[in-house]
Parts: sequence; C-alpha cells; structure tokens
Amino acid sequence: MMTKILWLSQQRPEPVQVRALEKIFGGKVEIVRKLEEYPEPADIVKLYKEGNYNDIVVVACTALISQLVELGLRPLWPEMVKTDKGACFGHFRRIRRVVKGIFEFA
Repeated sequence: MMTKILWLSQQRPEPVQVRALEKIFGGKVEIVRKLEEYPEPADIVKLYKEGNYNDIVVVACTALISQLVELGLRPLWPEMVKTDKGACFGHFRRIRRVVKGIFEFA
C-alpha cells in the first residue's frame, strides 16, 4: 500500500525530497499538497486525521510546528541549508521528524 503524506507548504516538494520520503517509507509515496491557511493548529490536526494520512510534512514557523507537537502530531520537516541567494533559498539536506517542543529531533 502506498504511503499517503499530507504536505503543508507553499512550495512544491522537490524530487530529492520525494526520494527522501520514499527512502524513509520504503516505497512510493502519495503526496497531497494543501495550500490553504488554517486558523488554528487544531484545524490541521483535524485535516490530518480526517484525510487518513500516514504522515505529515509541515513547512511553517517553529511556533506552529511546536503547537502541532503539543496536539500529538510528530510532523516531518524538510531541513534546508542556506545558500548565498538569500533567506528564502536553500538546498535540501534531509527530512527530520520533530518529536518534542521546539525542534527536538529523532
């Protein structure tokens, strides 16, 4: 069965990020990208649970991600390395799982 992943980010997943997810999950993944803004972290948790997703990738501020962790999610986060192109650009390094508080990783 294919792993279904909720992708919450304004950016589309890069092919290298998809490959990293496939390596984590041991096969092909179905990525469902949502662009809507959610007023409360609980709305994201509801979307995740009602969509029967296997996992979630969140690209957002640390405060929001921390709130999701407090609500019981352990989101994946694509770690990027800054480049000389500016703060909004970077090279993908790896996928990490946020497990506690403000970015304590597994």
